[in-house]
Parts: sequence; C-alpha cells; structure tokens
Amino acid sequence: MSSRPGVRIGNQEPRLRSVPAYSATLGREAIDLAAAAGLILDPWQRDEVCDILAVDEVGHWCSFETCTVCQRQVGKGGIIETLELGGLFLFGEPLILHSAHEYKTAQEAFLRIKALIDGCADLSRHVKAIREANGEQQVILMDGARLRFVARSKGSGRGFSAPRNILDEAYALTRTQLAALLPTMSAMPNPQVNLFSTVPDPETMPEDAEAVLPSVHARAVRAAEEGEPGRLCYRDYSARPDEIPAGDPAKDSSVERAYIDLAYRCNPALGIRISEAYVRSELAALGTAKFLVERLGLWPRPQGSRWQVLSEADYGDLLDEASQAVDPLVFAIDTTPERSHSSIAAVGARADGDLHGEVIDHGEGTSWVAARAVELNKRWKPARWVVDSGGAAGFLIHQLEAAGLTVDPMSTRQVGQAYGMFRSATSSDEQGSVPESGESLTGSPAESGGEPDAVVPKLKVRPGRHGAALAAAMEGAATRRVGDGTSWDRKTTSVVISPLVALTNAVFGFVTRPADEVPMVPLVSWR
Repeated sequence: MSSRPGVRIGNQEPRLRSVPAYSATLGREAIDLAAAAGLILDPWQRDEVCDILAVDEVGHWCSFETCTVCQRQVGKGGIIETLELGGLFLFGEPLILHSAHEYKTAQEAFLRIKALIDGCADLSRHVKAIREANGEQQVILMDGARLRFVARSKGSGRGFSAPRNILDEAYALTRTQLAALLPTMSAMPNPQVNLFSTVPDPETMPEDAEAVLPSVHARAVRAAEEGEPGRLCYRDYSARPDEIPAGDPAKDSSVERAYIDLAYRCNPALGIRISEAYVRSELAALGTAKFLVERLGLWPRPQGSRWQVLSEADYGDLLDEASQAVDPLVFAIDTTPERSHSSIAAVGARADGDLHGEVIDHGEGTSWVAARAVELNKRWKPARWVVDSGGAAGFLIHQLEAAGLTVDPMSTRQVGQAYGMFRSATSSDEQGSVPESGESLTGSPAESGGEPDAVVPKLKVRPGRHGAALAAAMEGAATRRVGDGTSWDRKTTSVVISPLVALTNAVFGFVTRPADEVPMVPLVSWR
C-alpha cells in the first residue's frame, strides 16, 4: 500500500461480505511469504486472503468455494498470487490450476508469478523448472508441486486432479467449463475453488442458463440475508442500484462529485494505485452506462427479473415532478429484514383527488430513523404513522410512541391488504379500482380501518431526492403469496425494496385513515 498521508483512499471494506465463521486462518503466513517476495498487500487484500484461507478445527478450509468480485486494476491479481505462493511453498498443494477466459490473460498471470519467484532467492532455490512454452506454462518445484496456467475451454482441466482451482475472470465462466473442473476435485482431501471477477457486462456475459457468476452472487445475497453462508466465502465491492446518482455528471458538477464519491466506496485501490483524476477522465470518456459497469460494478439485472410487477411504462406514468399533497398526511416506515436500510414514505391527497406519494428519506441502518420521524412529526403533524409490527421496523414502534407519535401497527393481513391497495392505485385503469382478488378491503373497521369495497384513488409519485432508490426497488421487486393474498417478496430480489414497501404501507395508512380526516392546506416541501 503506497498512498500518501492525507490522501483519500477507497473504502477497504466490501459492500457485501458473506463468510463462514472462523477463529483461525493461514492467511497471515501467506501474506508474510508474499511480502518476502516483494508483494505488499493493501488492507482489503489482506482481509480477503485471511477470509479465503480460514481453517476449521482440523485444519481444513472453512470454505470450499470463494468468490471475490471487484473492479479492474484494484489488485485482485495480488490476492491470487498470494494464494498461489502459499499453496506452492507453504501448504504442500501438489497442483494448483490457474485458468482464465483467454490465453493472453493466463499468460500475463504466469509472467507475474514468475517475476515474483525469480526475484526472491528463498523461493527460487526450491524451483526445479519453469516452463514457458505455449499451453505448457507452469512452475515445478523440487518436491514435484506444480502451478499450471491454462485458458478455459469445455475440456480444460479434465485429467488434472488439483486441490486448488483458481478461476480468474469468472464473469465468462460457464457451467460447462465448471463441469470439466469440479469433478476432478472430488477425491481431494482439502479442496478449494477460488473465483475472481469483475461484475459481468450484460453485453458480453454468457446466457443465463450457462453463466455461473450471477448464480453465485444470488446465493451470497440470500446467505447474507439469512446469516447462513454455508461453505461459500463471498466478498463484493459493487454498487447497489439505489446508490446510483440521479442526473447527468457531464452537465452537473454535483452529480459528477456523487459519482466520484461512489467510486471511492466501490474501489479500494482508488487513491493508492488509481488516481481520482483518472477516474474523472474515465467517467467523461466512458459515459455513465459503461462507467456503472466498469468502475462502479453495478450488477446487471438477470433476464426476466426486471419490472415483474409494474412495467417500466406503468412506472413512468406514476411520476409527476409537480405533484404535491394537501393535509392530512400519513407516514410509513420500513426496514429491510437484515436492518441494512430503512425508508420513510408519505402519502396524502392531491387537490385533484388523486394520491400524492413520495419517499421522504432512505438510508443505511436504523439508528437515524426515530430521530428523523420525530422531526417530521413535529413539522407536519401527520394523521398517523404506520409500521408493519411483524417486520424488521417493528422494534421502532415503542420508540416512536414514547416520543409522542401516533403509530398504527399493521398486522400480517393488513400488509397483504396494503399490497392490494397499492396495485389498485397504480393500475393502468382510467379510474381507481378495488384491490386484486384476495386483497379485498372488505372487513371490520377494527381490522382494515376502511369502508368495505373502497375505491382507491390513483397514485402519483414525486421522485424527489430518493427517486433513484424507489425506481431501483420498483424495477427489481417481486411478489410472493401469503395465505390467500399477495405481498412484496424480500428474499428473491437482490435490490433493496424498503422504499417501495414504505410507500405501499403509506398508501394503506392513508386510504384506511379515519373518515373524519379532510384536506386542509397545501404542503410543498419535506425538507
């Protein structure tokens, strides 16, 4: 690590980390060996190596499968070389197979490890031969251990029983190629497969049926939510869809600054081996679409997973930059199951009789929510706050009530009703409609709070400063059946949908508010 004092550097922590619990690792020994060869790792690289080389009580790898997803030129090659040096010279691995999607990439990796070994007398004295012929690049030690480099194909890897398979540029890895490698490891006593990749570019990645990396990413997201990583060690430095700044960085310097700030969050080598000036030039040259993939690592949507509930056209029809509400208001709070993000949304009537909706706040964690709710409550004096009592935000209800807020906890049934009301408010019919089948408003006032068979007004949404987060949630949202009803599905989507859930619940809260509430005065700003 060579950053100068006082120089800003990229965040050294991954955005998504799902790793089996461990109390011991061989990573530190491998890091020290790499340093002896002149390879000094950054903090994030050292953490990666320690996670990958974690061992259980009998000395076996905690993870059979590891996956590191990061941007280009941040230093994943240094992690790979540290694993290879450790496997060859410390761990007694008889064969390490390093593969890449193209021959030139494998060749470059071979030349890098060769230079490290040749430059360290303590390592090179253990080397019997280094073969450089095309297709035969390998390092052979005196004890017979080998590190071999190959370009991946349908058959590459067959016939090689390697306890460690390093799969670089895994965005191009296919299930057919993986099938040629994994069975060769089945008889190994302590095998490990290591995937390294950038986020796949949707224009060049394999078809969904063959692509390996998106399925690994999806497993890691589920593992992080459920707290059960299994034997997968996953670390990912990519950006979330709801983090992407709104606006054109070429026309607005504040938007450009937001893109650069996000680049620092997603690139641990920024300020170390990548300069901010270069990233600014890269943003201007690539444009936002390619910059999102190449420098921010934005995951592409899996085919068939976008706009499953609302269409993109329907979402566009909801937007109204000029929309504003009249009193009274209803606010709703939602938190993701793992409490990583929280959102506050508001809904009120418009002067034309439609509903006005907006995501007022959206941010990481939960520590800010109660204080912000108190501030909003004092300023706007809403008719009510609604919170799903069975959801992750349920723990906030006591805090809110203690601060003097009027909170109506939502039951599981009402959460289903809320989805039905939201779909009615966002349907493409000329006028509002009753909720979908299974989501009728019919019920006692104590349960639903509204009149039987109520008509839900149409919803118009002002994007506001959290419009990008809401758009990402709507684009990636899916639903699930709950009893006879339907609700938003938090487990099958990889995007944060708390802005959408908060808005949905706010619609419910407003439609089911006491009948004597009437519009009074226009409201123009939430800030």
